[in-house]
Amino acid sequence: MTIDYLRNVPEYTSTVAKWIYDTFPHEFETTTFEAWLEVMKHPERVTFVALENGRAVGTASLDFEDLPPKPDLTPWLASVYVLPEYRSQGIGEKLITAVEKEAVAKGFRYIYLHTSDRANFYAKRGWQILLTVDYWGKTNTVMIKKLAD
Repeated sequence: MTIDYLRNVPEYTSTVAKWIYDTFPHEFETTTFEAWLEVMKHPERVTFVALENGRAVGTASLDFEDLPPKPDLTPWLASVYVLPEYRSQGIGEKLITAVEKEAVAKGFRYIYLHTSDRANFYAKRGWQILLTVDYWGKTNTVMIKKLAD
């Protein structure tokens, strides 16, 4: 299994965009898939893809906006997804690490994420709860992780 920048393997862009669009439909109620696909291609968004034997099996992104009510927080670990049959194999963790390293390389000391159901998963990996925000009809836990001093 390898982790690569999605821009290096653009043939997987539509697949990755569809995973996120279908997995988090509450975030796309007012956005078409075509519009989301364009966001995925934006040069400021850094997306990683996990590849296994020529197949995309997971993804995660470093994004600069991810939760509309909190535009003051940046950057974000966003769009983390692993195909169900590849879960519990450490792929998600490797993708998250790739995003964290990218944030450090870009000079960030902290990174944020929001989740409505996976706070415990992230807490076990060093993330701390910052606050909660009700948005998209869900309570989102906003978490922070210190990356560097």
